[in-house]
Amino acid sequence: MELLLRCTRQHKVNTPIGFDVHDFLISAPPAVCPSCGNTIGLEPLVRIMLIVEDNDGPIPGFQGQRYRCASDPTKTFAEPHQEAFTSDPRAVTNPACKQTPEFKKLMAKINMQKLYTQGGFNLNELLAQE
Repeated sequence: MELLLRCTRQHKVNTPIGFDVHDFLISAPPAVCPSCGNTIGLEPLVRIMLIVEDNDGPIPGFQGQRYRCASDPTKTFAEPHQEAFTSDPRAVTNPACKQTPEFKKLMAKINMQKLYTQGGFNLNELLAQE
């Protein structure tokens, strides 16, 4: 299994805060940040995967609901101490889940909600028009 790591160095990027962290996968040593070449201060991360509602999904949920992992629909459980599931896209660390249409759609809704609530627009009316 690949190990998910986070480089603790601040990587300069063109964002409002001017820096970002860098998460990456390794399958074997040595661990080297592909962005800056850093070999120290690399922190292991729990791989947090996005789950989405799916009536035929293999993951049981609350009150009979069923879910599936966005990046691996056949996944039935999370490996203890290495993986976790979430339905909140802001908590996702798994790179494969971040590439899925489900993740992108949920993040777009969150970003749209921030934009429209700050601008005085009614988000529910806008979503109803989709």
